[in-house]
Amino acid sequence: MDTIDRIFDLLDKSGVEQKEFAEAIGTTPNKVSEWKARKTKSYNKYLHKIASFFNVDINYLLCVTDEKNKPTVNYDELDDETKKSVEVLKKFSPKYRQVVLKMLEDLAAHEKGQE
Repeated sequence: MDTIDRIFDLLDKSGVEQKEFAEAIGTTPNKVSEWKARKTKSYNKYLHKIASFFNVDINYLLCVTDEKNKPTVNYDELDDETKKSVEVLKKFSPKYRQVVLKMLEDLAAHEKGQE
């Protein structure tokens, strides 16, 4: 198994269409098709976005490890507000989860710039 196999295995298991996946990571459906056909390795510049989209460690995509998951936080140690945020976020599709996370990152950066 290589990086392409891992990407498309995750995509197949997610139930997300290639078009939706492409849009979520900032590329075109044609590029994703080229990756699948092994015509190009341009997926390398999207690996961080792909790992984030599937919520896996980039080393899993690169076949460095068979451990899919990133290090996790102990849910029980989170405060109630954070737990509620996590529960709401889990209700979104992977595509919209990425949109919400990007918005939160932008808001945090904006707030930090205001200080």
